[in-house]
Amino acid sequence: MLRKLLMAPEKEVFDMIEQEMAQYDSYQTVTGGLMDYMVYLNTNSPIVLQAHVDTVRRDKAPLTVYGDNILSGNGILGADDRAGVFAILEIMKRANVKPNVIFTNQEEIGGIGMSWLCDMIKPGKLRHITLMIALDRQNVGEYVTYNDFDNKVHEYIQSFGFNKDIGSFSDCQIFTERYKIPSVNVSVGYHGQHTTMERLHIDELYLTVERILKILDKPIKKRHKVYKPRPIYSRYFKEWDNAMPMYGTCEFCNQLADTLYSIEGMTVCNNCYQYIKEGNNDLLYGL
Repeated sequence: MLRKLLMAPEKEVFDMIEQEMAQYDSYQTVTGGLMDYMVYLNTNSPIVLQAHVDTVRRDKAPLTVYGDNILSGNGILGADDRAGVFAILEIMKRANVKPNVIFTNQEEIGGIGMSWLCDMIKPGKLRHITLMIALDRQNVGEYVTYNDFDNKVHEYIQSFGFNKDIGSFSDCQIFTERYKIPSVNVSVGYHGQHTTMERLHIDELYLTVERILKILDKPIKKRHKVYKPRPIYSRYFKEWDNAMPMYGTCEFCNQLADTLYSIEGMTVCNNCYQYIKEGNNDLLYGL
């Protein structure tokens, strides 16, 4: 299924998700215009898992497996965020307590699907949810947040092996701002997303699956307060000498970001900053 998810167009991925979700009475698909926007499953769990189906634009190309790594022939694999979609479907098969689930679309162009979902679902239907976990993060063993909340939430997610890092944007941010429910975005094992060096580490993906299964068995009981976001300056500038507190478009991957960084004469998002900082700058010079 993982290979198929990585290769399939969005409509086919939603069809695959619907086939998996059809066994649950409380799931629903909401559509808008010509494109599915989200699939939503409401259970009794305090945890909601979320991933987005869309990827950056890419052409179909054969997949290559090197050990635990999957790469695409044209480089842009689309594991951001098909890896998260796969992880949630795998978790649903194995979880003792089934989580709430949200699959969104058009995250890569500003979180349109999540915004639409938040317009559709009333807060009362989410009264039982204490934490959203987005499976939409690069690397392994990391989590990021886009809103401020009680340290007990950080202590909770860290107890399962995740370490805090800094992120730019994911559509779980919109969910938290609308519903005041804490959210974290955890790594699912992809690296170099949106570039020709993109790859997915299967072992890292499954490590996240195992950790989320443990979280579902021991969910955080209380919904802790979400605070108003601090200014970008205090959130980022103190931690990155060259962070520019401004909203704009990354000159490397052309994605919107709420914080940009200066490197190699460009202004880039956090993901691309990390990628270039690690020495992966062959694309800059046409090599």
